[in-house]
Amino acid sequence: MGGKDFGISPGEGELSFTLRADEEKDLAELEQWLRRTVTEADPFPATVNHKECAEKVFRAARDLGLQLVPMAKPWRLSEDFG
Repeated sequence: MGGKDFGISPGEGELSFTLRADEEKDLAELEQWLRRTVTEADPFPATVNHKECAEKVFRAARDLGLQLVPMAKPWRLSEDFG
C-alpha cells in the first residue's frame, strides 16, 4: 500500500510479506535477490549544526537587530535542506 515517498524519514519500519515459488531453487534465488536489494537502500545521515557555525549565525542576526525565536523542537526538513 502506498508508494515511494522520498523525504519522509520514519524512525523505524517493518516490512512483511510472503514469498512463493513453484520450485525450491526459485524460492532460494528470490530470497537471495531480496536480501541483496534491501541492503542497497539510500542512507540519509543526520544533519547536525556545528556549534561554532550556529553561534556565528546567531551573532549576525543579533547584530542586524533581528529577533531570535528558539524552537522548542527541531523542525525535520527534507534531506534537500542539508
